[in-house]
Amino acid sequence: MGNNAVQRKHSEENKIIDGRGTAMASDSIAAKKAQAQKKAMKIIGDAFSGDKKIDDDLNERREKVRTLQKESGENRAAMKDLQDQREKLLEQGYAADSDEVKNLDEQVKSYAELISDTEDEIQMENAVVRQSKIERLKSDPMVKAREQADSVLEAASDEILGDLIAEGKQHIDEKLEEEKKIVRQNISGERVEVRPILKAEDIIAAREVVRQVYLDEKIEQYIADIVFATRYPEKYDLKDLKSLIGFGGSPRASINLALAARSYAFIKRRGYVIPEDVRAVAHDVLRHRIGLTYEAEATNVTSDEIVSKILNKVEVP
Repeated sequence: MGNNAVQRKHSEENKIIDGRGTAMASDSIAAKKAQAQKKAMKIIGDAFSGDKKIDDDLNERREKVRTLQKESGENRAAMKDLQDQREKLLEQGYAADSDEVKNLDEQVKSYAELISDTEDEIQMENAVVRQSKIERLKSDPMVKAREQADSVLEAASDEILGDLIAEGKQHIDEKLEEEKKIVRQNISGERVEVRPILKAEDIIAAREVVRQVYLDEKIEQYIADIVFATRYPEKYDLKDLKSLIGFGGSPRASINLALAARSYAFIKRRGYVIPEDVRAVAHDVLRHRIGLTYEAEATNVTSDEIVSKILNKVEVP
């Protein structure tokens, strides 16, 4: 087996290994993100459950107070009725120490004691509710839970960032070795066989397929709105951009935005264009088609920023 064949074999093996390593790294990062999100959601969920228990307890106490107040009102009405009966007996000539009047006095006294006990219980329940609300405001478990959840996600982000940096360094080292190999091959006069991966006919055929990707009328309108917003920003509630744009995109911008969106959909293996395809290619298509004014350049506003504002403002179908 020749040197070129051996090198190609090693290169292909390295690509396979590198691909597997990248996939494993991506899986590891996704797993860490999912684990952190799950932990954060559990913290929020536990706090919500605890908060709900407090709410349930407060609602039960409030309902109890309402019931006691109703009972107190009924007892007051009954006591008033007995007092009215006592007054009538006295008007009819019954003595205050008569058995009939004494009997009514005993009943009135019982109701008065019952009402007093009920009022004491109402005050106690209201005091508990007030104190619970004060303690809740002081501690605010949901705020603490959100802070804890944010800390978990932040820690996970730092760990993931560390993994990405380490992976990036490893990738740089691999690229360095690859470049050294290229240098050695060139200074030694060794010829490397270049193999085409596509024929011209394949590219032409792909272009024809791209033209067959379905572009809905709503997507056409979306593209037209985006390009028109570069010319007449005030019509799209973007008055602040009018002084920043010297000239906007021409009809060629609309044409190329539609073609690029179709191509992007084709790359994503879809036979139709969606708004995300248009947004994905909008900056590359429109960046050089927007002329900036002196005011924009003086304030360091870029055409990319203008395109982003337009994409965020124009209604998505």
